[in-house]
Amino acid sequence: MKMDVKKVAQLSRIELSENECEVLGKQFGDILTYIHKISELDTKGVEPASHPFDLKNVFRDDVVREPLGVQVLMRLAPKSDRNMFHVPKVIETKS
Repeated sequence: MKMDVKKVAQLSRIELSENECEVLGKQFGDILTYIHKISELDTKGVEPASHPFDLKNVFRDDVVREPLGVQVLMRLAPKSDRNMFHVPKVIETKS
């Protein structure tokens, strides 16, 4: 297991200490043991599910509306001038 952890760490470009490899290797082994135990269950007649609850779409239908218009949007902006939004400068330039 430890070698598998080292390989995955290498592929992921993650640096792990020997102690971390041992701990993660044991945890990975525990997870695989648990998965193997689950695979022994009789699941005949049980439909596959991606979620334990029956979920329904909670989205609302789209409603077509008239656009707000430039003047309304400019009034909603914290700061604007000549139909343009003023935003804080995020890129610094060298002088």
